Amino acid sequence: KPSPPCNVHLRCLSIAPNLYVAGLGGSVPGYQDGKKLWDGFPYRNQEEMGVDLNKLLDPLMKSETSPLTEDDQLILMTHCGPTESSTTIIMDDPLHPIISGSTALYGLLCKPEMQSKVLMNIHGHSHNSFGELQFGNISVINPGPLMEGHFGIYTLSHLPASDTTNHSRWKLMSVRRFIVV
Repeated sequence: KPSPPCNVHLRCLSIAPNLYVAGLGGSVPGYQDGKKLWDGFPYRNQEEMGVDLNKLLDPLMKSETSPLTEDDQLILMTHCGPTESSTTIIMDDPLHPIISGSTALYGLLCKPEMQSKVLMNIHGHSHNSFGELQFGNISVINPGPLMEGHFGIYTLSHLPASDTTNHSRWKLMSVRRFIVV
């Protein structure tokens, strides 16, 4: 029997052996040429989003408080993605790009403990900036707006421990994006 849908905002849930999903909704303001184009919600600035990101992720990354083991990995679902990512820079006018990502998320994803624990960051928010990229060891994915027919199928595989690794790992095996018209 399938599990009922649930809100993952500020929550971490087990979805498979050694695989968790953690979520954070909301967005930060968008900027073009240093001027604010839109307000964020509920976050009025980058710092406010950083507080909630830390509230969600700090307990998961600190070994003394973390429910995660060395074998566990995390899918991070956020409404907006990391700043400076092609999945958050809106290039409708290449001479005047719109910056719509989170500097707080960018900073967290750079940390070594995040690079070893986070398998992927799936986000939305930047409708015209859909796509995928590698951010160190982390796959950053913006499938695009479902309301415009965009969606993705991401295949994960659980790999057993090997001679080179003492623990099992999840791996993103394939990315398929679709647009239904």
